[in-house]
Parts: sequence; structure tokens; C-alpha cells
Amino acid sequence: MVGFLGKEPDEPAIEKLIEDIADGYVSGVILFARNIESPDQVTRLTSALKSAAKKHPLLVALDQEGGKVQRISSKNGFIDTPSAKSIAQQSLEEAQTAYEKLAESIQRAGFNLNFAPCVDLDCLPPCEVIGGFERSFDQDPEKVAELATTMVNALRKHGILS
Repeated sequence: MVGFLGKEPDEPAIEKLIEDIADGYVSGVILFARNIESPDQVTRLTSALKSAAKKHPLLVALDQEGGKVQRISSKNGFIDTPSAKSIAQQSLEEAQTAYEKLAESIQRAGFNLNFAPCVDLDCLPPCEVIGGFERSFDQDPEKVAELATTMVNALRKHGILS
């Protein structure tokens, strides 16, 4: 799996990536903020990349946990996803609705792998990159498991690995 520079299929770096995918040298890509401009642009890009794969489907990934860790958001024309901590403060039905919307937007954009959810516990003393960024659902492992399962199920329903 590789990251890459560029946003459009006709850029030289992406044309080379498409060749490498077609030749079987690359079997997965991950998109970062630098690759994402708008829903239409991302769909063009992911479609071009996936269509280059000949032998096996291409993994097209992103990090879309929610909160501070989201590659697609209102900044680039998508919906915002609440942080795990925010989701944990809602009802289970509200969490299901939020993750259903997340999965739908990821699927429409052409992704089939999401490096989420984060299943770390928000332990004491607090960890800045987990609790500080609101990436953990809770300190309680059962609550973390329940909410992580909710997200995984929504992703799976839309054909997205997690």
C-alpha cells in the first residue's frame, strides 16, 4: 500500500501509479488530505485507480475516524464525522446513524478500506494522541467494543473493510 502525491488521474505521478497498479506492483493506495479536493475529484481519482487493477481489486484506503482524524470533511465538500468521544456521548441509535452516513460517504467516494475505528481506551493518565484528540470512545472496554462494532457494522454493510 502506498501514499502518493497528486489529485487528478492525468498528473504524471498518478499516471505512473496507474501503470504500477496495472503491472501488479501496487495492490493498495491510501489517500491523505493532499489528495482530496472535492467529492467529484475523489471519485474520479479512485475510479481511475481501481480500474487499473487487473488481477485483484485495489484496496483504496483512508483514515476516517472522525473528529480531528478525518480526511474527508466539510472542508472538502463531504460531511463531518463527530469524534469517537462525541459519538460515545450520544445514544446507540444516533451513533448508528452517524456511522451509516460516514459509510455511505466513503463508499460513494470510491473507498473500500477505512483505517478505523480506533479501539484504544481513554486511560489515565491521559494520552494526548488518543484522549487529547478525542479518538477513544471511552475508558470502559465494553462501551468501546460496542461502539466500535457499530462503526464496523456500518462500514461492512457498505462493502468497506475496517
